[in-house]
Amino acid sequence: YLDGGFKFTGQPDWGPTEYAYSYFSTLSANITDDNDGNMVVDPKYYFVKVDLNTNAIEVTPTQWGIIGSATPGGWDADTAMTYDENTDTWNVTVDLISGELKFRANNLWDINMGGSFDKLLFNANNINISAGNYTMVLHLGNDDNSYCTVTKN
Repeated sequence: YLDGGFKFTGQPDWGPTEYAYSYFSTLSANITDDNDGNMVVDPKYYFVKVDLNTNAIEVTPTQWGIIGSATPGGWDADTAMTYDENTDTWNVTVDLISGELKFRANNLWDINMGGSFDKLLFNANNINISAGNYTMVLHLGNDDNSYCTVTKN
């Protein structure tokens, strides 16, 4: 979740190099390493991808949902999740049938996660689940630190 200005650094402090962009008017741009001002975005949940070899940045606002044979919309329509700013998680309570599911952003396959509930990975396999009413809490983190708590109601 980003709310305002941000920069990237090549180390866990503010020196010697800060990567920024002096005017961040689009969601895809090149960044500089000359300590320009902060990049500024509207308060939203974003998927951020940075390539310091090419100085390219992509900042994609995301809305998360679940999709799959186990979900109400099957593989044709996402079941939306709700963002909770207080816990920094995405949540849904939903009736599922036995089958498979994945998490994906923006109703598109560009950003999707699967594998297992305790370790979600990008573009990973579908996750099997049995029928029931579930509350799912999606915790998104960096790299392989994403997971989902699943409680059968």
